[in-house]
Amino acid sequence: GTDRADLMSVLSAIADWCRRHGLLATAVVVSFVFACRSLTLIGATSLWSDELSTAYKVYELSFPSLLAYLRSDSHPPLYYSILWLLGQHLDQTSFLLRFVSWLAYGCGGLVMSIQAFQLAGAARLRRPERALALALLLAFTTPFPVRFSIEAKGYALVVALLALALWCRQRIVLADGSPRLPALGGYVLSLALAAGTHYYGLLYAVALVLVDGWEAIRLNTADAHLRRALCGGGVLAIMPVATWVLVGVDRGDARRATSWIGPPDFALLEDVLVRYLGPYPLPKLLALLLLLTWLLRSRRLQGQAASLPMAMAGNPPPALFWLDASGLLAGLLMTALVVAVSFWKPIAFSRYFIVLLPALVVWLSCQLARLEPRGPRVQRAICIVLAVWVLSSWTDSFIGLTRAGPQVGPRESSNFRAVSLAAAPFQLRYGLADRQLDHIGPSVGR
Repeated sequence: GTDRADLMSVLSAIADWCRRHGLLATAVVVSFVFACRSLTLIGATSLWSDELSTAYKVYELSFPSLLAYLRSDSHPPLYYSILWLLGQHLDQTSFLLRFVSWLAYGCGGLVMSIQAFQLAGAARLRRPERALALALLLAFTTPFPVRFSIEAKGYALVVALLALALWCRQRIVLADGSPRLPALGGYVLSLALAAGTHYYGLLYAVALVLVDGWEAIRLNTADAHLRRALCGGGVLAIMPVATWVLVGVDRGDARRATSWIGPPDFALLEDVLVRYLGPYPLPKLLALLLLLTWLLRSRRLQGQAASLPMAMAGNPPPALFWLDASGLLAGLLMTALVVAVSFWKPIAFSRYFIVLLPALVVWLSCQLARLEPRGPRVQRAICIVLAVWVLSSWTDSFIGLTRAGPQVGPRESSNFRAVSLAAAPFQLRYGLADRQLDHIGPSVGR
């Protein structure tokens, strides 16, 4: 009888918590379901050409040969070095390549959510757990991160490392007094690893140095030393990859490796939005903006005024406080610089802009958490909008990741596994890239 009473008491406490924190409970469950669904689809599709290139680099080359290969590649060496090392101790399978991305996807989403919760708490929002719930939904159910959560490329890893770097940076920016040495060390290390994973991580690091360097010059308060510490830490984080670029990279071959990227145009913006929001992104954005504008003008939604932390006193106005503390200000600067450079030397490609995800999730979840619904009808309408978002994202996120039939399906409109299996009985096999036919036996011809 006592055990039954204790169990009922625990269940009652859980039910009461769920009633008071329904959005957070829902976000945890939905995020967990999305992550599990991604995990179950690791083997549902064939490796496509870029993933086959990853397999070739880390499974078929020695480590010196890998570094020599990367001298003419458009990627820094960290991600492939990690996979090469794992391949020496674990089974060399496509599951391993994609599982590393899935782990990074989960860790990155959790770090973004923690950063959003702490930023909302530092700004003294009445319900900081709302920012936590919204960040979980944005990090785990958005088509962009879900699509790359099980791709054998370094995008999920660079997102996770940038999320960790921005979280450490936020702790320093909001600190009152001397910079916290563990946070500064974590910032330098994680930013250096992000820069070593993808060159857009390096570009983000450069933008962070520019933003913090400008703030160190602009501020006349004692808090300027925090920005100087961040600026110096960012320069230190950039140095390893900058050394690799200057000493190790064959810049002539590396330029040829990115020669397929075209100059920026409106299609670039649309493609980036499609990756974030799924098909028909502009009508979706327009509908959400119109709905939000109507709710605000009719006072059915009211924004909370943030109470800026003492460490941010004298800093930019409140609107820029959120952009700066979340790291999105540096992301926007990086985007502007990349697009400007791309008119001269094209380097802007839609999937690379996934590096904006950590800062965007933190900033957007905090902005939405500031909005207070007035009345039960508005609350119900918001719940309906969130439900539609989750259902739509479930469809949009897993397009291209599910099987086309009983066999392993195509990925990115290609199925090199099927091509390799079909060519296996033949002594001579021909292809534009012969190594893509090598993973089931030696290739004799091109």
